[in-house]
Amino acid sequence: MKKILFVLLFVCAALGMSAQRSHGFGGKVDVGYGFKTGDSFNSINVNLMPGYHLNPNWFLGVGVGYQNVDVNSIEGNSNGNLSLIPVFAHVQWGVNIEDSQFSPFVGVRAGYAIGSKKYDILSVNFLKLEGGAMGNIEAGCKYSLGATALSLSAYFEYVDFTISSDLVANKLAVVGENQNVGIRLGLEF
Repeated sequence: MKKILFVLLFVCAALGMSAQRSHGFGGKVDVGYGFKTGDSFNSINVNLMPGYHLNPNWFLGVGVGYQNVDVNSIEGNSNGNLSLIPVFAHVQWGVNIEDSQFSPFVGVRAGYAIGSKKYDILSVNFLKLEGGAMGNIEAGCKYSLGATALSLSAYFEYVDFTISSDLVANKLAVVGENQNVGIRLGLEF
């Protein structure tokens, strides 16, 4: 996972060497950690978002990512991790402050999170995470590095899901939602 992230960051930095764009194609890569709220689960996520800079303030894009959901305990089961692949549209609006390398921004992401993994717990119980609709709002600040920008943001994310359990004796399905408040570090180009 660390190697994949390093390669993505290196490629994105190389692609962004032509100067910070006021318009044209560009993108964003970010890594985040979501803290559970209520009965939800903690999550770690990595996202890649190619898109188009309409002007210095607006960015429209699509995104795909990987989200690892920490399933601490479901109906008495042991620890486990399940994965989601979010696919989404991304809109970001920022304010450029004259003579400053810092610029605040807000963003919205909406799409669908695809369940991606079955997990074997104690060899008799199989959990399957089926994804659903997802939405995300964020607010943060970018720091311009000339050709690229680093971003730090806080976010709230909502994901619909179904976790089904196939026990030897019975079946269980948990339909719910994951709500996280988290922090993200990103690289924009």
